[in-house]
Amino acid sequence: MNFEEMEQQISDYAKAHHVVLDYTAQSIEVVDEIMETFHERVNQCSEEEGDEIL
Repeated sequence: MNFEEMEQQISDYAKAHHVVLDYTAQSIEVVDEIMETFHERVNQCSEEEGDEIL
């Protein structure tokens, strides 16, 4: 996954959950939660897979 793909997934998630990403504290919290999910997913991968994702 590259940054463009990650950005698209965040945007898709926000739209699906009716969240406006507008740089407010609330929307930044949503992005933080999504990024935490990505982080957890990477931690479950092998080192090679995690490096590839990052």
